[in-house]
Amino acid sequence: KARMLQFQPDNNSYNIQLYSAVCKACGVDTSDEDKIFEDYQAIYEKTLEMQPEWSVERKDGGRERAR
Repeated sequence: KARMLQFQPDNNSYNIQLYSAVCKACGVDTSDEDKIFEDYQAIYEKTLEMQPEWSVERKDGGRERAR
């Protein structure tokens, strides 16, 4: 998913719009917000892993995101 969506690590607004558009186009049920957030977050994290210069710049120390 990360390779296909090609999120921009520094542009969350773009990423969310892209993710939402893809979900809508594919008919993905987005009613379970927790599930959707987890999927989005997993794609974002994988994007950072694929671009090492971004994973170094993260300031959260690798902590899990608050819900």
